[in-house]
Amino acid sequence: MDLAWRLPVLMGRHEAEYYRCRRCSSLQVPNPTWLDEAYSREAEPPGANDRDTGRFRRNYSAFLYL
Repeated sequence: MDLAWRLPVLMGRHEAEYYRCRRCSSLQVPNPTWLDEAYSREAEPPGANDRDTGRFRRNYSAFLYL
């Protein structure tokens, strides 16, 4: 895999390193140490100041698919 780019995630508290596979060109984040923090509030209902406006759509789409 080759490093494609680095981007700040979670309001700049962490940096994600995105790698591209040489064979299939898929993007991967090999060591996302920040995932627990990113999903820690998923069980809570979204609040008025929730910036993740696509959260409901993603979760509901996954529910319908499964």
